Amino acid sequence: MIGPWIVLGIYVFLMLWIVTFIIIQRDRISRMASMMAAMSLGMSIGLGVGTIVANWFPDNFFLATMISMFIGAFVGVITGISSGLMAVMEGLLAGIMGGMMGAMLMVMIPSSYIEPTIKMISILCYSIVFLIFLMLRGEIDSSSSHFKASVLTKPSLFFGVIVICFLVIYQTPISSKENVSDRPQPLDSNHQHHMTGEIQNR
Repeated sequence: MIGPWIVLGIYVFLMLWIVTFIIIQRDRISRMASMMAAMSLGMSIGLGVGTIVANWFPDNFFLATMISMFIGAFVGVITGISSGLMAVMEGLLAGIMGGMMGAMLMVMIPSSYIEPTIKMISILCYSIVFLIFLMLRGEIDSSSSHFKASVLTKPSLFFGVIVICFLVIYQTPISSKENVSDRPQPLDSNHQHHMTGEIQNR
């Protein structure tokens, strides 16, 4: 299904927008705001991508967790790399935690709830990214009175993109590779007793 790829593409698009914003405006953004952005983006992207990767590898929890942790850590590092080592460490650790928790979440829930879970986590993460954008824009407005807005720094444009992402996620079907009917069902007591009797007769 193309649904998970659409969700993943939106994550990548929003992540690149925020990272480009931070790199271009790094002289106007305080170190504390950069650390918060790296931590928040690494955690949210790691959590969201973790749900998708775990859905792709339902039978290999180790591989799904490692991939999710690596992606979350990578996002956190590139978000904070322009602001110093402290921001890099914040993003790295938060990304690792977010990726791990996203993969763990998908393993613990039943298959029938996989699609709504991915959509709810996606909406939550997109909302967090929008809050990160507003925080960074507020930092620029407070640090410079002669700031000239560009395409990347317009809150109305970013809000419109987020709304479009919400609509796309709501309309996109997301199916898992493992359905409830595909999972092995436990044997009932009568069937177990019948099989035990056959084994004893042999």
